[in-house]
Amino acid sequence: MHCMKPEDIIKYKNEINETIYACMEMSNQSYIEVCNMPFKRFQDYMSWKVKLQEETNQKIQEEINK
Repeated sequence: MHCMKPEDIIKYKNEINETIYACMEMSNQSYIEVCNMPFKRFQDYMSWKVKLQEETNQKIQEEINK
């Protein structure tokens, strides 16, 4: 079995927390609500939200360039 280095564990925990806080901010949900979200739903939500934001930014840029 592969053991993770302590610095890898800290990096992984920080990445998870950053993702949770990003989801909290985007969805206006609490930390507990996000943590209790089924993992598949969490992944789907984050993918959908990022794609939506990219499309929104693209539309804004198109309007600016007109």
